[in-house]
Amino acid sequence: MGEIGFSVGDTIAINLPGGGYGLAVIGRLNHERMFCTTFVPRFPGYPDAAALRAWKPEGWSSWVADTLGLRDGSWVKVEEPAAMADARHIDVRRLPRFKFESGKTGKLGLAEYDPETLHVRRLIESPDPEEYRRAPNLLPQDATTFEIAVSRLMGSPCELPDAATVERLNKERLVVAMLRECVTDTALRLVFEHVLAFRRGRDAKRTRMKLLEGGFDVSEPIKAGLFSRTILEVRLPSKAEYPLVREDVTKMRALAAQHGAEYDGFGAQAV
Repeated sequence: MGEIGFSVGDTIAINLPGGGYGLAVIGRLNHERMFCTTFVPRFPGYPDAAALRAWKPEGWSSWVADTLGLRDGSWVKVEEPAAMADARHIDVRRLPRFKFESGKTGKLGLAEYDPETLHVRRLIESPDPEEYRRAPNLLPQDATTFEIAVSRLMGSPCELPDAATVERLNKERLVVAMLRECVTDTALRLVFEHVLAFRRGRDAKRTRMKLLEGGFDVSEPIKAGLFSRTILEVRLPSKAEYPLVREDVTKMRALAAQHGAEYDGFGAQAV
């Protein structure tokens, strides 16, 4: 696996799905998971130097989450705000136990994480009521769900997509993360090939002509798959950063729907 590029103690800005950015400090980290502490208030825009100077912490929350947002270019390292000195009493490295309620029995419990792997190693039923009251909530740890939970907590409301959409988004993000681990320079622009699949070859040919007229770089129609679908590959240059690639995916999905095609994913050659 490639280097993740972040370290324990780093302050990161999380691009919130509902708008704005949230600030977090990494307390524990391995390649796939992190324990972090987020701080309110959120930043309405990107936390530049002036915004960081004006910011003051007003509250905090603990999380264990997938590092996909670090690996796919969604979350970025920023300078620690000077006002973080006001939060020095918060131990951002101490890994707490997280509370949950059993869906089957309704019993209350605490989930204890292994401090190195950051996987749950033990479940404690009928915990001490005071510890349960103070404990953070146990939530799904995938990057997309984590972002939405943080966004809601920070007053930037947004809806969690259905499970299939969450899975698709995380798979797209993983593709970008793997590319970033393979490229020689993440600042380079790669050529992403977005695949449109058609049931009928004539629809693919007609769409290709329209796309060429619109200035797109499009492949010749290609027969592929068990059902002999006809595909077009639309080539779009982009940095391997998921927020940028996501904009292109949204555009290509809309374009596919407009022309009666199915959007069938993307890929790029690492250089």
